Amino acid sequence: MRKVLLCTAAGALALAIGCGKSSQAPTSPSSAAGGDASAAADGSTLKATAPTPVSPINGTQPDALVLVATKSQGKYAELALSYQFQIRSGSTVVFDSQVVAGSVSGDQVQYTASAALTADATYTWRARAAYQGAFGPWSSDATFKA
Repeated sequence: MRKVLLCTAAGALALAIGCGKSSQAPTSPSSAAGGDASAAADGSTLKATAPTPVSPINGTQPDALVLVATKSQGKYAELALSYQFQIRSGSTVVFDSQVVAGSVSGDQVQYTASAALTADATYTWRARAAYQGAFGPWSSDATFKA
C-alpha cells in the first residue's frame, strides 16, 4: 500500500508542477515573449505586425489629412484591431489619435486627422495596432508636407 501511495503522490506532484506553469495560448494578443505582460524590445505588447504607411509618404502634400496604412495582422489569430495614429514635428507629438477604429477597406486602414498644422511645414506620422489595451509595434515613419 505504501508503494502505491508514494507513486500516486509523486505522479500528482509532477502533474501539479506541469499544470502550474503559466503559459498563454498562441492566440493571446496581449502578451510579449515569455507569456507575460512585459513589453518586447520595441515597446510593443501585442503580437501583431507593424502597419506600413501608404499615404501620405515621401514628403507629398495631400489635399486632406487622411492617413492610410496597411492593416496589422495578429501573429496567431485574426483580431478586430483598433489603431493609434501620431503626427510629429521633429520629436514633438503634435497630434495623437489615441486608439480609434479607423476606416478599414480591404487590407488598409485610414484615419482623417484633425490636427492644426503649419502650412508648408514637413511632418512625420506613424501608426500602430491596438487590442484590449495592448499595442503592436509602430510603423516606420512617413513624411508629408502640410
